[in-house]
Amino acid sequence: MRRVLALCAGVGLARIDGAAADDVVRAAGGRGEYTHTTTLDGGAALAWWREPLGAALAIDGALGVVIATTADGTAASLANPRARASYQLSTTTALDLELTLPAASRRGAGGAVAQAMAEAHRIDPTPWLAGATTLAAGLHRRWRRPLGEVSLDAHLAWTTRGDDPDLPLIHVDAAGAVALAERIGLTAAFRTTGYGLVDDRVEDFVHTLALGARYRDCRIEVDLAVVVPVDAADRAIDALMATAAVAWRL
Repeated sequence: MRRVLALCAGVGLARIDGAAADDVVRAAGGRGEYTHTTTLDGGAALAWWREPLGAALAIDGALGVVIATTADGTAASLANPRARASYQLSTTTALDLELTLPAASRRGAGGAVAQAMAEAHRIDPTPWLAGATTLAAGLHRRWRRPLGEVSLDAHLAWTTRGDDPDLPLIHVDAAGAVALAERIGLTAAFRTTGYGLVDDRVEDFVHTLALGARYRDCRIEVDLAVVVPVDAADRAIDALMATAAVAWRL
């Protein structure tokens, strides 16, 4: 019984989007999102898979799609696919290197959907930027206690966009969970992205706040959250997002 309890306590998710697990084990999952602004109304879905390459190294990849309605009509677009390598320095600390390749639609109604999704996700537009290639490096740290946990992510991302200027961004995410029961908890995540390295920036920082709930056991984790507008620019366009993520340890 003690071994089972230790396994349950030791397995978790390292990114608030459900994209990786703390322990280097095979895992898979998905994430759904509803996004609404004054110019966009639709849903996105992402699927991911992670494969361990040893005791401390793992690779994972993700591909997503969005179907939404804009002024140009209802259409679909791919998200830019992502590949990532993660190295576990310890049970609480990990490094990762991530590459995102261009796949989002560039023309027509699909291009309008991708552009509207990028504008709606000012905190991280890179999954939806047409013709964009992004390289990101980051550090993740998690602190766990019996009553909950706190995690911190810091990433530097550099996006090239063909004829458009490069888009360097600094992401800092702080997340926490408070246990309500053995497997259920309340979650909160505050995300900040710095645009200070962008030459033609309109503002230096953008923010989001996500509030939700989590179910976690030894094999599966389910996260539900609502993203609350923080910045005046997001409130001005009536930005609203709701997310659902699930991850399985295989």
